[in-house]
Amino acid sequence: MAVAVRTPRGPVMRVRPVREWFGLSLDAFARALGVSRATVARWEAANSGPARDTAAGRALASMVEIRRLAQELFGRDAQTWFDSLIPMLRDTPRSALVKHGPFPVRQVLWEARHSTY
Repeated sequence: MAVAVRTPRGPVMRVRPVREWFGLSLDAFARALGVSRATVARWEAANSGPARDTAAGRALASMVEIRRLAQELFGRDAQTWFDSLIPMLRDTPRSALVKHGPFPVRQVLWEARHSTY
């Protein structure tokens, strides 16, 4: 699944594949990125996304990293993990994405991936 596309203004990340992988509605995905539903709908219609140097672009890049880390840690069960209760988030990862954005979820996965036992 390609998440980046080259445009005249440089490479941008496509939002639809990311949103669909997480199983989020347009409204929920827009809240996670901190933009309006109309903005997400416009990006999807144009098969594009935010520029990487914007706040929404950094949030989308974090979601792509979350997907990568979840797949590394949980394999085929990665999407199932997003519906489990995680004490550090005080919620499920999917709900935390919508309520607090991608950064807390990325932190939990990053710590799990890089912890030493």
